[in-house]
Amino acid sequence: MIKIFNLRKTFFAAGLMLLLGSCEPSNDDIAAVNISQTNLTVIDRDAMVGEWQLTTMQADTLVDLNGDGLGHVNILEETTCFDTMGITFNEDGTFSTVNSKLDFNYGVNADEFKCLSGRTDHGTWDVENDELILNLEINGEVYTDRKLIDKDTDTFGFDVSKFESSQYVDDPGDSHASHILVLAVEYTRVN
Repeated sequence: MIKIFNLRKTFFAAGLMLLLGSCEPSNDDIAAVNISQTNLTVIDRDAMVGEWQLTTMQADTLVDLNGDGLGHVNILEETTCFDTMGITFNEDGTFSTVNSKLDFNYGVNADEFKCLSGRTDHGTWDVENDELILNLEINGEVYTDRKLIDKDTDTFGFDVSKFESSQYVDDPGDSHASHILVLAVEYTRVN
């Protein structure tokens, strides 16, 4: 009886090891899990080539730029200042972009804004994984900007921090836009 019991324990232990050994993930399984955990998105450079128009400039808070008493988080619903903004990525790695900026130092009390639009900038661009790299030349000096982007078939977007937003808003510190900390911009393919 003791031999049968020991034999059963041995078979049970061997079966358990075999079962656990067969459930061990393979290197391919581990690699697949690691890739999915990084959420790495590889953006096809060719998919970026073309003309893109700014379609959303989402603030992290309500803004009432036009003074109608109704705030919006999409700044494009508050002003037409950014309606001409867009970017064209060329196959040869060059780009051109039309930019606009709100300047809040206008009006009798310097508390109104004026739209400064139509500035065109040029430079070179590339994509690495999910990062857009822009080398922009301004007044003979090259500035490099790297932005993590979200990309769909016909749209791409990225976040702009309070520090970076000075390229879109000249804010003396007490304007309607002073409390914005982050902007999320989205461009839609035109061509």
